[in-house]
Amino acid sequence: MYHKIFSLYFILLALFAIGNAKNWVFGYGSMLVAQPSSKSYAARVLGLSRAFNTPGMFSTEAGGGSLNRPFRLSTIYIGAYPNSTDSINGLLFQLTDEEFNLLDQRELLVPYSERLNISVANVAFLYSQSSPMSPNDNVYYYHLNDSTRVSGPGASLLIVQSNVDELLAACLAVDLQYNSSTSFQDEFINTTYGWNVNYWVNDRVLPRRPFKYTPLISQIDAALTRAFNQSLQLDLIPIDNPINLTQFTLTNVSDMNQSIITLQTSVSVLSQDSNNHRTNIAVLQSSYGNLSMQLKQLQNTIPGLQAKVANMSSQISSLQSETAVLLILAIVALCWSGLLMLGIAYYVYTRKKDTYTDLSSKETESIPLTRNYGTVYNNV
Repeated sequence: MYHKIFSLYFILLALFAIGNAKNWVFGYGSMLVAQPSSKSYAARVLGLSRAFNTPGMFSTEAGGGSLNRPFRLSTIYIGAYPNSTDSINGLLFQLTDEEFNLLDQRELLVPYSERLNISVANVAFLYSQSSPMSPNDNVYYYHLNDSTRVSGPGASLLIVQSNVDELLAACLAVDLQYNSSTSFQDEFINTTYGWNVNYWVNDRVLPRRPFKYTPLISQIDAALTRAFNQSLQLDLIPIDNPINLTQFTLTNVSDMNQSIITLQTSVSVLSQDSNNHRTNIAVLQSSYGNLSMQLKQLQNTIPGLQAKVANMSSQISSLQSETAVLLILAIVALCWSGLLMLGIAYYVYTRKKDTYTDLSSKETESIPLTRNYGTVYNNV
């Protein structure tokens, strides 16, 4: 009876534990930079190897790319694969169901990506951390399948320094978090296969002054120098004894280096043009503000001007009325003047006529006397 009760009890405990299993994801490369959760633990996983074996894919196809359409000069990234005799360090992320689903969508976007299990027994937490993991928890990692991985860098699959900088800066952040000097960063470099200076290009924004855009550049270059014993001849590691760069040749990549320099120059020119455009935009915005202010002032003066125009219109109407009256008076005055002149002319004419009549009458009265004299003369 008791035996059955204990068996049932342990079965219920197991079912409860399975129902409360947590999801963990092991980040060993790009996930150190683009972390899927704020809950992370430095750890080492047995049975995995890490290498530059993941080709970058550039394509407009849905799903993130196609191996059938690789970019001519692509980038190679870090990937992991099973290896029972090896181990690698990284970060373990404890994920909620929502975070886990979002990460699945991101990492499995490429059809060649897989999510594989890691045994809890193969997980070792670093820096004396107590394990927050239960035996029934789920631990996963993502990688490309065997048919997609490549053997290492090549002329068309290059290690790029900007990617290395991101990875080593993330490792250094772990070292700072656990006050571990550079042990995490050094282990990352030493447990990563495929470093090859013949296919390693310096694509930093300012190769001669990389510290301007990468604050941790001295620590990153120092870590690479330690790992490769000053054999990394890429003109990017500051060391006491400068490397003779004339001895270094980058097979099949020299043309691309020149193209990168040209692109960097173009980027600088575009950046300068962009700054000029920003300045012009600022000037235009200032001018627009001034014009807007002047327009408002004009809008405020318009009512006053309209009132003045209305007043002037009223005055003009009054002047027009007064002018019309004056014109009528002038016409009347002219008419009266004309009548007056006619009256005067008639008066003068009448006076002259009367005078002429009087004179004619007098002449008529003197004529008979003459005639009489003539008559008398004739009679004689």
